[in-house]
Amino acid sequence: MKKIFFGTVVVVAIAVGTMINVNFNKTSNMKDLVMANVEALADPEQDEGVSDCDIFIYNRNAKEDYKDSKFTGKAGADGYVVFAGRKFGPFGAGAEVSFTYKSGYCPSSNGNCCLKSHVGKVSLL
Repeated sequence: MKKIFFGTVVVVAIAVGTMINVNFNKTSNMKDLVMANVEALADPEQDEGVSDCDIFIYNRNAKEDYKDSKFTGKAGADGYVVFAGRKFGPFGAGAEVSFTYKSGYCPSSNGNCCLKSHVGKVSLL
């Protein structure tokens, strides 16, 4: 009976020791992970996510936005009409066209990426 009791106590002690060791190691790893995250967030030199932006497709540290642009154009024509040797005129016509539209651009914004194809894109014509 003493052998069974002693064996049970040894098995329970080993199980408890293993659980404490596993829990201690898990907590230690979590502390390291949390500390690494805090250090990464506190580092102003690090541009998180920007290094993943392909420089051939994106402008780094910029965001997509639109700005108002205005187009104004003028056209005109002047002339005379000659009929049967007689000159009639002068005649003239002119027109002016003006409209506002939104064009895409990429203003500075740390930590963001802006598609290069966005620059000059016309919206809300």
